[in-house]
Amino acid sequence: MKKILVLLFILFFCAGSISFAQEKIDSQAKTERFCEVLVKQKKAFNSTETAILSLGYADSLFSFKDTSIVSGLTKVNRFTTSVDVLNYMSALGWTFVGVVSLWVGAYEERLYFKRAFGPDEFESRR
Repeated sequence: MKKILVLLFILFFCAGSISFAQEKIDSQAKTERFCEVLVKQKKAFNSTETAILSLGYADSLFSFKDTSIVSGLTKVNRFTTSVDVLNYMSALGWTFVGVVSLWVGAYEERLYFKRAFGPDEFESRR
């Protein structure tokens, strides 16, 4: 009787672990989008800086139902320091990914951000 109970326990345990091995497909999986903000000096050895937003060339990747997302992002162009850009993007829900600092005739920083969006936030593609 003990052998039968042990055998049933082992079979039950193995059957249970096999059923957990199946991967579920999440229809509400979030998609990450990235953007770049270039903060650069207007002239060499000048403290005046300007910010320029880049969403990339594929407009379809930034086609949201809520148009205020992109219009809010374009307001970053009015800032004049990296700190202002970082604070503003954080307030919009974007996560800082990294920075690349360069000297190309004048100092510039390329700030990279990401944010996850649900499938219901994008315009439907036809």
